[in-house]
Parts: sequence; structure tokens; C-alpha cells
Amino acid sequence: MVDTTPSMMSSLVIDCRSDTVTKPNKEMRQAMYNSVDEGVGDDVFGDDELVLDLEARLAMMFGKEKAVFVPSGTMANLIAVSVHCEKRGSEYICGSASHITLYEQGSGATIGGAHPRQIPNEQDGTMNVEHILDAIRIEDDHFPTTRVVCLEQTHNKCGGRVLKQSYVDEVCEKVKAVTKMEDDDEKRVQIHMDGARIWNACIKNKVSLKDAVAKCDSVSVCLSKAVGAPIGSVILGTESFIRKCKRLRKALGGGMRQVGVLAATADVGIDAWEQNVSKSNRLALLFANSVENIENIKVCGPVESNLVILSFQHLKKDVTIHDIVAWLKMKYGVLVTVFGAPYPFNDPNSVRVAFHYQITDDEVDFVVSSFKVAAWEQTESQKK
Repeated sequence: MVDTTPSMMSSLVIDCRSDTVTKPNKEMRQAMYNSVDEGVGDDVFGDDELVLDLEARLAMMFGKEKAVFVPSGTMANLIAVSVHCEKRGSEYICGSASHITLYEQGSGATIGGAHPRQIPNEQDGTMNVEHILDAIRIEDDHFPTTRVVCLEQTHNKCGGRVLKQSYVDEVCEKVKAVTKMEDDDEKRVQIHMDGARIWNACIKNKVSLKDAVAKCDSVSVCLSKAVGAPIGSVILGTESFIRKCKRLRKALGGGMRQVGVLAATADVGIDAWEQNVSKSNRLALLFANSVENIENIKVCGPVESNLVILSFQHLKKDVTIHDIVAWLKMKYGVLVTVFGAPYPFNDPNSVRVAFHYQITDDEVDFVVSSFKVAAWEQTESQKK
């Protein structure tokens, strides 16, 4: 039995469950207050100047024609996939360990009516390029028709791995080459980038936001993770594509009203995105380097962004990974999430530790210490 009696230290919460847990900072709160006098309106009527400006700013930053604000990344991916697969009998290709596959209720199929074709993810988050090309199905009465290939950057279930820019470009180029229609470029298979944490990937790859998705047809970008806004994502693409996305957003209940209040916070976060994302990536690596030598803790794979996956080895009898997570919360106020067993880690005793710009270096040291005590108290030493 694990003792989870609260301690005095548990009142000092360090939340490493996700980078979505950040609170609006002072500048964001001031921007929300000021937004009422600076152009906030009704976005469904198209007269919220703040969200229109945000959409235009992000379209320029990512090198796309248009952008549309939506409440969440899950809705962004659903809308993008559904618009690409608007014809009945359409199919989208995605990774077996992708967020779209595992964590979005299969909404591309259940709501969008499109067939998901899964390709196994490698441990680095990639899908074998030849497997992608082999899976594409065009104009055959026996099969659904492939409309879009979905990539994920960074790759959550593969431990925050960053797809190399050369890989992203290769997939885009080869898919376009084998499916291009001479009479209509839009008939070829499209590329959608689930860029929930693409900000972190750009820091790792040392590429601009524009270059990161230059060869992708559509992109979903989260504003409540790396950027630190309280709510929101955007979809980016061509003007005609975004027009369809905006129509579907309304049907899904995503047409909000005075959304400029939220857009104002996102603008503040975007102003500081490079320094804040660089910090979160740095803290993750600092943490990983500090815990990797603790007995019975194993860091699972390279740390390339702001996520660290680690596993506890040789748990004591009757101790589960859920017990350890609860113990960390109650004893030290350290919050992390159980990561679980699915491919590619196959370790039921793994957890995810996520870093964001509101965590300090001293707090990283405290989290390291809490994990050291957890390993000492909840696992069996193998030293003799």
C-alpha cells in the first residue's frame, strides 16, 4: 500500500501534466481587459478586428493565404481532415500512434465520414515513406479514395520527437509527385500537418515557421500549448480551403462571438514565443539529464522538445504507476500524467513530464528530487 497522505509540500503545485496548464500572465490579462476598446466584436458576423488581425498575422508567419480561429486542436484537425475528405468515400492516411488516431475519438470517421488508413509510426514519429506511398489509393471502385496524408509535429505519443525538416519535405514532395493531376492540382493527395507543437519543432530544427510547413497544404497550430494562450488553435491553408473550414466550424459549434478577448492573449504569447519555447525545450533536457542516473528510472528515447517520457523500473509489490503518480501529487505537489503502454514505448510504467515557460529552473530541481525519492520509496533496488 502506497501512503498518499498529503504533506506540507503538496501545497506547492508544480504542474507538469501538459503545456496547456499555463495561466494567462499579467500581460495577457491586461490585453484581455484592453480588447474591449481595441476592436473586439462578433466573430460569427466577421467584425471582430482582433481575431481577424490574429488570423492574418499567423497566415503571414506560416506562409499561408488564410487562417481561421477554432476553439481547440481536436476541432482543428477534424475540420481540416473533413474538408480534405469532403467527398463521400474518401480516406485519410495517418500514423497508428498519432494524436488524430489515439486521442480524438476517431472523429474523422464518426463525424467527418472519412475512412482512416493507419500506417505504423516508427519510434522517431515518422512513417516509412514507401509505406505511405504504397497505402495511397486513387480511382479504384474497390477502395476509398485517398485525399490527404496527416503528419504530426512534434509527435506526442513518440515522446515529443521532432520530425526532421528533410523528412517532412520528402513526404510532401513524393506524395505530390505520385498523385499530381495535370488538369487540377487540388485533385492530388494533400498534406495536412497536425502542428500542435510545431513551435517546439522549429526551435529544435532551427527553421522558420514558414519553412517548416512550406510544402504542406494545411496546418493546424495550437495556441494554448507553446504560445501559452488560454484557449484556441488555428487552421491555415488556401483561401478556398479556409472558407470551407469556416463553414464547417459553424456546424460543429465552433463559431464563437467576442473571440477577440482570446485573440488578444494569443498575440501576447506569440510576441514571446521563441524565448518561451526555447526555455521549455531547455528545461525538458535539463530534467532528463538530471533523472537519467537515478536508479530504476529510465528515460525513454531522446528528448527533442518539451516532453520527457520516463519509466519506473522494478516497482515494489502491489505498487502501480498510478500509485506513484498519486504519491508525487500528494507528497510533493508534482503533477504528471501516466503515459501507458501503447506502441512505440510498450512500457506500462511510463509517465509523461511536460515543461512550459512558467516552470522555473529551481522547480525542475524540485521535480528531480521528488522523482528520486519516489524511485527510492516505490521501487526495489537492484544494487547488491
